Amino acid sequence: MTQTVSDPQLAMLQSTAPLNLFLAGVGSGKTYIGDILSYRFIRKYPKCRGGIFANTYLQLTQSTLFRIREYWKSIGIVEYDKQVNPSGQYVINKKPPNHFNIEGHNFDDYYGIISFINGAIIFTGSLDNAIAHYGKEMAWAILDETKDSDETDVKEVILSRLRQKGMFVNGDRLDYSGKEFNPVYFLTTPARVDWLNELFELEKYIDEITAKIYSDKTFFQKEFGNKFVTISSTYHNQANLPEGYIENMRQTNSEERFKALVYANPFSTTGGEFYSSLTD
Repeated sequence: MTQTVSDPQLAMLQSTAPLNLFLAGVGSGKTYIGDILSYRFIRKYPKCRGGIFANTYLQLTQSTLFRIREYWKSIGIVEYDKQVNPSGQYVINKKPPNHFNIEGHNFDDYYGIISFINGAIIFTGSLDNAIAHYGKEMAWAILDETKDSDETDVKEVILSRLRQKGMFVNGDRLDYSGKEFNPVYFLTTPARVDWLNELFELEKYIDEITAKIYSDKTFFQKEFGNKFVTISSTYHNQANLPEGYIENMRQTNSEERFKALVYANPFSTTGGEFYSSLTD
C-alpha cells in the first residue's frame, strides 16, 4: 500500500503539542495519521501504553483498527499466528505467546488489548461504554471521529488517563529525555461540535480559518499554548482518492454541505446552517 503524505498530514505528524486536533474533510486520510503515530510510538516507547478509541465497537473494528492494521501490514507488522504467521509481531484480545515480552504487563484478561512482541501494548475500545476505561493509565491516545463523542467521556475518562510517564520531546522531536509528553490526537471529520470548538478555541480564528480552508492549496494550521490544530480539505488528499470522488461529493450534496464535508468547515451544523460570517 503506497500512500502520499499530504502537507496537512505532515504538519500534524510533526506536532509536539499535548492536545492535537486534525479536522479534515471526508476522504482526507485522517486515519493515516493514526497509522503512522501508532507505529512510531510502539516502536520508540515499548514500555508505554497507548490507547486507540472510537465511538462504537463496529466503528473501532471495521474502520479505525481495520485501516491501522492494513498500514501495519504494509510495513511488515503482521498479527501472530502459531501456524500461519509464527513470526508475527502482535496479538489482539488474547494472551501473548511465551516469546513475547510481557515484563511491563501481565493481565488476567487481554480482551481489548493489542500486545506487541517488544512489550508495547495498546488499549482499544469504544466510548459507548466509556466507564469501562476507568483505571487504565496511558501515555498516548488516538480518538477517531471525535465529533460523535461525548464531552464528558473524552475529558473525564480518556484525557484523565493520560498520565503514564516515559515519553518525552526535546525541541521538535521525540526523545528519551526532555519535556514529558502525553499526547492525544483528535482525528475527525467536520461538524459543528461546540465543546470541541471551545476546547481548541476555534471561534477565535473564524476569519483566518475561512480565508484558508476554501482552497486546494492552503489549509489552516495553528499552534498555541498546549494545542495544535490543523484543518484540511479533501483536496489535499486527492492523490490518494479515486478519480471523480470530490466531484461526486459536489453533485450529491448541497453547496453548504459540500463546504462542510469537503472543506472541513468546523462551524457547520447537522442542518447545514452556517455562521453568517462564513457564508457572506
